[in-house]
Amino acid sequence: MKQHLNLIITAASLLIILTAGLLLTGYNTWNVNEFVTLNTVKMVEADDNIIDSTMGPALISAYLCKIKSNSNEGSIPYADVYVCKSFKLDSILGDTIIILDTQLRKEISGNPDIYWTGIQKAKSWKACKVAVPSDQLSKIRKYPYLYAQVTLITDD
Repeated sequence: MKQHLNLIITAASLLIILTAGLLLTGYNTWNVNEFVTLNTVKMVEADDNIIDSTMGPALISAYLCKIKSNSNEGSIPYADVYVCKSFKLDSILGDTIIILDTQLRKEISGNPDIYWTGIQKAKSWKACKVAVPSDQLSKIRKYPYLYAQVTLITDD
């Protein structure tokens, strides 16, 4: 009986550690088979003034597609979603924007909040396929967007 109880406690401890580790990874992952088409034509595009910062917008979270590449240029491309806080010179609060990167990144090292984003404007699309959880999708659609290639920058 005591061995059985120890086994249950050990299993529960491992489950707690694994769950905590996943929560502390700092960025969101999503099952590669569950993509949503984000119709950006119905969204507001971020103008050039919204991104007025020395280092670029600060990264809040990232939803990576985790696929190898965009193979067919004629179809709707896959895009990684970077939710960022952009600070303008005349704004203390900043604006939340999303940057859609069709270059696709496999992973992010460390917590997203240590990164600023260097961005280079890219081709705009009418829509893209993203791996954003359904509970976050309504928020994502409200933010201004920009198609760009993202370079992650740290203060180091």
